[in-house]
Parts: sequence; C-alpha cells; structure tokens
Amino acid sequence: MRHFALSFLAFPAAIAFSADARAEAPEAFAIRELKYAGPGCPQGSVAYLASQDAEAFTILFSKLYAEVGPNVARGDAKKRCNLDIHFDFPPGWSFAIEGGDVRGYAFLEAGLSGIIRSTYSFPGLPREERAFEIVLQGEMDDNYEKHDVVTPDRPVPCTGRKNLLIKTDTVIDDRFARGKSGLLTVDSVDGVVRQTYRLRWTRCR
Repeated sequence: MRHFALSFLAFPAAIAFSADARAEAPEAFAIRELKYAGPGCPQGSVAYLASQDAEAFTILFSKLYAEVGPNVARGDAKKRCNLDIHFDFPPGWSFAIEGGDVRGYAFLEAGLSGIIRSTYSFPGLPREERAFEIVLQGEMDDNYEKHDVVTPDRPVPCTGRKNLLIKTDTVIDDRFARGKSGLLTVDSVDGVVRQTYRLRWTRCR
C-alpha cells in the first residue's frame, strides 16, 4: 500500500462545505495521513481535504474510472481504490459517516449501467457500512452528482479509533449490452472525481 500525502493545492478547484452546524463536534480535526492502493488510484492520483468545522472530509481522485468497449480490456470494467485514513482529533470523541456527495462524468450507451459505491469500516471491526451508492443507466452522456444520506438516526458507536478504511468501486455492467462503449470517469470540468463524506460525532465516556 502506498503512503502519500498530497497538498490539496495541486488540484485546481476548491471545495465548499455546508454551513449547517452540527449539535457537537470536536474543536480540532485534521487528516494526519492517507494511505491508498488499488488499480483505481495509482501513485500521485489521490488528494484530500478536511473541513475546519469537522463536519466532512473530501477525497479527490484523478485516475479512478471504469471503461468498456470493443477494444477495451475486460479488467477495465471495474476499478477499486482502498483508502486508509488517519485522523487527528481530541480524545473522548467518536464518529461515523452519515452519507456522502459524489460527482463525476459518465458516458454510457444504451443497455449499460454504471455503479459508484463506497463502503467504510474501522480497523479491527468486521462490519462494513455503506457511505453512498449511485446507479446510472445508459443512454447517458453527462456529468453526474449525487447527495446520499445513510441512516442518519443510527447512534454513533464509541470505537475510540482514529483511522478509517474506505473502499470505493467504480463499475460498468455490460451483461446486457456486450460490445457497447461506456466510460465512468473524472469530471469534465476540473479533472477530478470528488467524494465528500459527511461526519456524525458523539462524545464518549
């Protein structure tokens, strides 16, 4: 697994976070380290940004895409990136992800479908939770953007852990449209796929 911390300034667009205030959140919050590996995130292709209000963090990919077509290798139909994110925040807090926002670009001929799915877990705990999932149907040639909410009323577990594992899959399903062309890839304007994860905090005793 590669170790990499890329300055967000290397990416051309800024991130705007919601101004809605949470009931409670730690006063200090930052990403200390990001490790990543997988065919969807070669070295130098991932960056991150943590919001100052501790409400969210954003991961940006410049090489995460899936593709199908007559002259495309079958392995390109699915790409995954595995993230291991280490956070800094004061003791006595715990968090969960209550949803996410994702945007990018999709070209899908008729009969194709595209899926962008993200799951997360805490190291040492077997259970995985869904952060967000998007299903796109061809025929499509456009940017996409999705705001997904995941069981916001579920209590936040007091895990005491400060690092998080995230799996992101980008998939094109061509079972019913063999030979058609499709591309599920980076945004056509600023060249990055943005995934923003919203956080829900609790104080732990």
